[in-house]
Amino acid sequence: MCDAPKDEEPVDIVLESGLDVSGRLEDELGHPIPHQKVSLRNNLGADTHSGRGGEIFERDDTTDAQGRFHFHRVYPKLFHLALQAQDDDSLCWIKTRVRQRWVDGVHDAIWPHDDDTNLSVVIVATLRLPYHYFGKVIDEQGRPVAGATVRIQASIHGPGQRGDFADNHAHYSQITTGKDGCYDVPSAGPYVNWFEITAPGFKDNSYMEDGEISGFDRYEEEPCAPGRYDFTLKRK
Repeated sequence: MCDAPKDEEPVDIVLESGLDVSGRLEDELGHPIPHQKVSLRNNLGADTHSGRGGEIFERDDTTDAQGRFHFHRVYPKLFHLALQAQDDDSLCWIKTRVRQRWVDGVHDAIWPHDDDTNLSVVIVATLRLPYHYFGKVIDEQGRPVAGATVRIQASIHGPGQRGDFADNHAHYSQITTGKDGCYDVPSAGPYVNWFEITAPGFKDNSYMEDGEISGFDRYEEEPCAPGRYDFTLKRK
């Protein structure tokens, strides 16, 4: 049996009213996206390796026929939203409205205001990969390299945003260069962490290490934005 503490101090418990989060999931034309799972997770200081709050604070809702989702009695501090596509479809989050303000891209970390009681969110998503990275792969003589595989790993969160586990372990895309050595690889994320270019008879070229990229050499300082990136491969 534990001894009673020598100095008893009062404990104050402060209760706050829960917040309602009302949302809508829609496509680029404003049509509702039904039957898709949206998750909400509070971060109460219980960080995990995934970079979000403890899993015990996560809950899900499924959008109705009008694309609507709703969460009741949300703890009125920082929370994160996430899309979890059903039926093996890959939904790409491309635009967000929080209250009345639109933001391009993913805006999934939301701080409630002190006077918020019902916070509204609109998530715009698409089934196609919306971002493109393109360019040309050549050899040391400037000749196009056909059949080279260009592989990328992307992040959906940009500089200054707190990413999640998937930003460094998912969102892979790849494509093969044509006869002219050109490629155009679509991506789920607008920020690419690394490129990897391989072709038979050539040394592997990885942007993570010492790959030669025309006009770009800032790996880990700033992710690559959508656009053109040319590569030169050296023969073995």
